[in-house]
Amino acid sequence: MEPRQVGKLVWVALLLGLCLQRFLAERGAPRDEASEPLGALGVLARLAALSGLVVAPGIYLASDALAPFDWPVAAWKLWFGLGAGLAASLLVLHSYRTLAKARGEEGQALVTSGPYAHVRHPVASGWLLWGVAQALLLPNDVAGPAGLGGLVIYLLVEIPREERRLFARYGDDYARYWRRTGALWPGKPKR
Repeated sequence: MEPRQVGKLVWVALLLGLCLQRFLAERGAPRDEASEPLGALGVLARLAALSGLVVAPGIYLASDALAPFDWPVAAWKLWFGLGAGLAASLLVLHSYRTLAKARGEEGQALVTSGPYAHVRHPVASGWLLWGVAQALLLPNDVAGPAGLGGLVIYLLVEIPREERRLFARYGDDYARYWRRTGALWPGKPKR
């Protein structure tokens, strides 16, 4: 099998795995009624993520429309892409499992263990790592980095929205947690 095809196949398999994890995690989870409406900016941010993670790669996989933007496949990029994709999948899976363990009859408790002991949004960190994997697995100047670009736009809108919800719900407990953890990667404690 040609290396370009291997990258495409690995990308599809890993993305399906991530989507399945999300579906299974959301299946039994209660919906948060206090969530603020998305608004136009939120909708546009989700469309950016969808375009980068699904639409651009889908066009790349299904047609030759993006072929002028292809670059030569390097085996090391495929290996690093596979590693980044597997790491992303494991981080997202561990995060969802940690969240599921904290669900009680009164709803979701503030989770500060597992990957949440180090970052406040480990699922988002995992998806950003997925964006890096996509850029390495799809050797195309449009489809490759589109996922990372779309995710960055989405997270710039979604993380502040999520943090407002968490501050409102958990108050001082969340403020203490916020000061000692980074948003997407482990960081120095905030004063």
